[in-house]
Amino acid sequence: MNRKMFVIFATLLMVLSSFVILPFDSNVNANPGDDDNEDPNIDFEIIYNTTYELSRIISRDDIYPNGVLKKGRAFGTDGEHDAADYLKNQLIINCSFSENDVSKVQLGPIQEAPGSTIQIVEKVLLRWKLDNIINRLSKII
Repeated sequence: MNRKMFVIFATLLMVLSSFVILPFDSNVNANPGDDDNEDPNIDFEIIYNTTYELSRIISRDDIYPNGVLKKGRAFGTDGEHDAADYLKNQLIINCSFSENDVSKVQLGPIQEAPGSTIQIVEKVLLRWKLDNIINRLSKII
């Protein structure tokens, strides 16, 4: 009887300890610390408009015509190019950059330097594959 009571008590204790009591009112406000609720150095309207425009890229028909798979701002897509153009224009218009300060960097094929980590890893993997093949052949022969 004592064993049953202990098992029931231990089970009840484990079940009750798994409940977490959270307050219903858990709103978090970002406040810079003074009486004003806005930081004078941050333009929230520009941030909102930029975020809004970048999130709308996937649904714009002028970027993705009908019948084309919409990939959003994925690398190398029309949406990514449009996002780059939009951000470049926003930096020039709103952030007082000049045309010479902002440029898009064209990426090409990645060039590997001789003795780079990629080439070393490839050699190690090739050697490992050859060693495995030699070991397997030696077991057969």
